[in-house]
Amino acid sequence: PALARACADELAAAVDQGSPLVILEAAVYFLLPGPPAVDMTVTVTATPARRRQRLLEQGLEPARADARMAAQQHLEHGWRTADRIIDNDGTEAELCEAAGRLWRELTAPPLREG
Repeated sequence: PALARACADELAAAVDQGSPLVILEAAVYFLLPGPPAVDMTVTVTATPARRRQRLLEQGLEPARADARMAAQQHLEHGWRTADRIIDNDGTEAELCEAAGRLWRELTAPPLREG
């Protein structure tokens, strides 16, 4: 409940400041009791094999990498229920391009009729 309240407070403060777009980074959003209402959820994810590879490349021992992934496994169901899923199995450039496309979509001026 405290985390859900903190997220709601952050969103409310951003809206009060007139922010047209707010990004709330919260890997546990889908587990929050009464999560704050948002217009869209986006998950950036990769296959378990790719995530493990990246953890090892960052210098984690294999056992610690496996333990971290096991601790996060219960989050995966929620991640799959996101409105949009960005695949992060590729290169950093590919991830930037996918994120850029979504950013442009979300920040594009509304189309006028006629």
